[in-house]
Parts: sequence; C-alpha cells; structure tokens
Amino acid sequence: MYSNNGTCFVGANNELEQLGRFLTNESQNLSETIANMGVSWHFIPAYSPHFDGIWEAGVRSTKYHLKRVAGNNVLTVEEFYTLLVQEEGLPNSRPLTPLFSDPNDFSPLTPAHFLIGRPINSVADPDLSHLPENRL
Repeated sequence: MYSNNGTCFVGANNELEQLGRFLTNESQNLSETIANMGVSWHFIPAYSPHFDGIWEAGVRSTKYHLKRVAGNNVLTVEEFYTLLVQEEGLPNSRPLTPLFSDPNDFSPLTPAHFLIGRPINSVADPDLSHLPENRL
C-alpha cells in the first residue's frame, strides 16, 4: 500500500503493527498466512505530494475547479455540497477509451461507467433570470 505521510496513515500503520505483533504471538497459523500474502505499507516522503501520482492529480484538479468557481466567496454548507457534487462529474466524465470498436460511434468509456454504470449526463439549468427573485 502507498499513501501520503499523513498522521492518520502513520497512526494506522502503528496500530496495524501492534495488531500484527499480537496476532503473531497468539496464532502461528494466522501469522504464516499473513506473511505469505506479502502485505507491506510504504510511505511517500513528507510534504511531497508529487510522489502520490494519479490520485494527487485528482485532488489538484478538484482544488483547481473549486477555486475557479467559488473564488473567495463564503459558501453555505448546501452551496458547497452542490458545488462539490457538480465538480465531481468533471473527472468522472473524462474519456478513458472508446466504448465500442465502431469508428462511427464516439461514445467513450468514462469512470462514471464504473461508478454508476452509465455516463454522467447533466442537463443545464434553465434560465430563470426573467422570474422575480421571490418566486425562486
């Protein structure tokens, strides 16, 4: 396993090591099975998110879009949640590969296919600027 050097991961590693020592002392058969699996935990250097690879690129992309849309505005919990849900659709809509081998079909396979079984198709909100604010 690879993770950043966050305190929660380091603490989890310490807890798992304690659990491993306990299980080794208590059950020889179980410890042999775990050793045969070859599970090990690797940490990236502290303060070096560029070592994280693709998942850190996703975090960077999310931060970029949140800063571009929200800027310095203070959002309510509902507004922030709505913004996060809408932003979530961006990386999950990126094309990975063609969905079919037919050259005339331009439907891509996206991460959303793995999450919800279909592409994310959001309909644009209708223009309600002509309505009085008290009706919205």
